[in-house]
Amino acid sequence: MAGLFAATAMLLAGCGGQPEQDGHPPAPTALAEPSSASPSPTASLEKVRILDSCLALFDTGGSAVEADNFLRTVESLDADTAREATEIQDRLEEVSVTAQPELAAAIEDLSAVLEDFAYQWEISGTFSLEPDSYQDVRFGILDICQPVVNAADADNKANQEPTGEPAPMLTEDEQAEQAFLSGVRSLHPNLENFTDEDLVKTARNFCLIYSKPEGAPVVEELITKVAGLKYSLAELRSMNYAGVETLCPEHSDKLG
Repeated sequence: MAGLFAATAMLLAGCGGQPEQDGHPPAPTALAEPSSASPSPTASLEKVRILDSCLALFDTGGSAVEADNFLRTVESLDADTAREATEIQDRLEEVSVTAQPELAAAIEDLSAVLEDFAYQWEISGTFSLEPDSYQDVRFGILDICQPVVNAADADNKANQEPTGEPAPMLTEDEQAEQAFLSGVRSLHPNLENFTDEDLVKTARNFCLIYSKPEGAPVVEELITKVAGLKYSLAELRSMNYAGVETLCPEHSDKLG
C-alpha cells in the first residue's frame, strides 16, 4: 500500500491544494525484527455481526468516516498529522479484530494507507496517494457495508410498531426513496444537511444516465468531475450505488 495518498484537489475538486509537502522528519528509526512471540490474544476474539462492524465504521464519528475525512482534507505531512493518522489507524484496528474476515481484510487495506502516511513521515517527510488505488480501498469497505446497512434499515422500518394515527400508505416509489435516503444517510451523516428532494434527484439522474447506451462510463466521468462541488466523492459513489439498488435495480448489473 506504499505511496497511497492523493492531492485533495484530485479527490474533491476545489478543496485545498496538493497535499504532498516537503517536511523535516526526525532521523529514520530502525525497523524492528519480526517477533517470534506467541500469537496475539486478539486472534481469538469473537467475531461480531457485519452490521455491528459497519455501524462502528460509519456511524457518526465512526473510524472509516474519520479516515476518509482525514485523507481527503489533510494538507501537510508533519508530526501532528502523522500522530493523527496513527490514532485513526488504531481505531480502525479495534473494529478489524472483531470483524468478519472479508470485512476485516478491507479495513486492513484502509488502515494500511494511514500506517504508510505515518511511516513516510519517519523516513522521508513526503507522501502521495494514487486516487484510483485509494478509491478501490475506500469502496472495498462500502461494497460490503452498504447493502447490510440498507437491509437493516428496511427491517427496522418494517418492525416499527405504529403509534397514534396510522401513517399514510406510501407508494412503491416512495418506499424505494425512503430506503435510499436511510441507506446513504446511515453511511454519510453529513447528508442530513441536504433535503430529501436533492438527494433523490441526484440518484434518479444517475438512473436516467444508466438507461442510455454506454451510460456507465458517463456516470463515472460525471462523479469524478463534480466531486467536491456539493457532495464528496464518497457521498456521490454511495448515492450512485444505493440509488441504483433501490430506485432502478434493473441497472444494477452496470455497477461493475
